[in-house]
Amino acid sequence: ITHGVWSKYVYVPNPLKGQDERGRLWDILWMLRLAILRQPQTESQMTFKLVVSNEAEKPAELVKLKAIIAGGDDGRPVMTILLPDEV
Repeated sequence: ITHGVWSKYVYVPNPLKGQDERGRLWDILWMLRLAILRQPQTESQMTFKLVVSNEAEKPAELVKLKAIIAGGDDGRPVMTILLPDEV
């Protein structure tokens, strides 16, 4: 997960009650899993959506993330979760 995703959607801003980083990370990974199950297995990049609440006084918003599978430093597959405008 990139720093951008972590800071916007995993980190819990104060004073947002009833949420924690573990739960927010679970939500991201679960929605990614569902996207993977719907995606053809030949795809190395996909987008997925989830609903995130970052402000107590505002309604939750639907956000889009992307995941890319590529070769890591040793050539093994690595998956990275990014913001839509990150590369």
